[in-house]
Formats: sequence, structure tokens, C-alpha cells
Amino acid sequence: MLSPSELATIRASLRFWRDEIVPHGNDSAKHYLDDPVLAPLDRDSIEKLISCFQLDAVRNAHITASGIEWFEKTGLTNKTGSIGSVTVVFGPYESSSD
Repeated sequence: MLSPSELATIRASLRFWRDEIVPHGNDSAKHYLDDPVLAPLDRDSIEKLISCFQLDAVRNAHITASGIEWFEKTGLTNKTGSIGSVTVVFGPYESSSD
């Protein structure tokens, strides 16, 4: 699960990427990508992605043996009986087929 601080860090990182890496072109970005063959996102795509990581676009859930338990943003603690925890991003972002 992602905490509010982790979400803020992701948004800040994306803004840094948008402001400091994108203006220098794809060659400068490829050094940081896990798969250098992929084309990095452009400025508009990064803006859409940032909006997906706003607190109101994210919900956390616990996976239990009986299913998925969704909970409010204030309940960011691990629950007993959880198999795992996930953060689900709901947003306007539409991934392209790479």
C-alpha cells in the first residue's frame, strides 16, 4: 500500500522528470529506464499520470481469504488476516500499447 507521503514522493518525482528530463529528449531519459528500448512518456502523458496519484484517485485494499476489503484513506494500517495489501490507482490515464 502507498501512504500519503509515498504518493507525494511519486508525484514529486514525476514533476522532476517532467521538468528536468523531458526537455532534454529521449536519449537523456533512457539511462534511467528499466527497459531502454521503451520510449519515455512525453510531458502531457506525465501530467495525466501525476493526476492518477492524487489522494482522491487512489484507494487501498486488503486482500483476504474471503476477498478484497476496500477501506477509506484514513485506514492506512495493515489489518490482521491480510494475505497482502494493494494500492489501486483510478484515474484518467490511458496507457498506450507499447
